[in-house]
Amino acid sequence: MKTITSKQFKDLYGDETYNSFNRKTTAGRFSDAGEDLISGAKGLGEDFMRRGENVIDSVQAGARGLQGKEGGQSLLETGIQVGGQVLGGAGDIIGRGVTTAGSLALKQSEEDAVAQGFGKAVAGVDQAVGFSDYYNSLSDRSKRNI
Repeated sequence: MKTITSKQFKDLYGDETYNSFNRKTTAGRFSDAGEDLISGAKGLGEDFMRRGENVIDSVQAGARGLQGKEGGQSLLETGIQVGGQVLGGAGDIIGRGVTTAGSLALKQSEEDAVAQGFGKAVAGVDQAVGFSDYYNSLSDRSKRNI
């Protein structure tokens, strides 16, 4: 009996598999669930790392403000920025939860189509409104306040 790898099987039969009754079935909606969960967890980790870097930037700017150095900011401003990052972290948890749940419910081809459509929509809105250009023209201090 010759054995083949899973890649060779997929190349031959696509997403089709055979159940114990030798009847053709199609890979289920949750066939890539493990990948979706891992991707969601990695994304949340990246979100938290970015938030942590933003908190460090805000605290350092607050410390410069206390020392009267250039690029410093008030303690109130620093506190509001740190609070915003904490609330943003809660939003990240909710957002990643929703997108991961959506990924679990869709096949990879459907996920790709949704992501592509969403990306085009966001790019179109940004181009019409010009938020990216405006944001990139701001000072670092103003960016932290947004």
